[in-house]
Amino acid sequence: MTTYKSKIVEEASKDFLCGLLLDENQPILERFRAVGVSSLCGSPGVLDTFVKAMRDNSSILGHEAAKKLGRMQDSDAIPALQAVLGCRISWY
Repeated sequence: MTTYKSKIVEEASKDFLCGLLLDENQPILERFRAVGVSSLCGSPGVLDTFVKAMRDNSSILGHEAAKKLGRMQDSDAIPALQAVLGCRISWY
């Protein structure tokens, strides 16, 4: 059973993870963990965070964010993925 309190905690956790992912002052290992856990949330805020992370100074973190975006199979991610990857994307 999902309660109002659990939704608040879930939203705060998502915000924390998204903030950690984009914080270039954090250790890269922590940021990678945030990519993995954030991808489980699957909300629009996470999608926006992954789009921003694709432009990160760490190309491997950007790659991981793009990979997670693709796995989410959210049609809202297509324009961002196309811009970064420079190709046509369609999901069947």
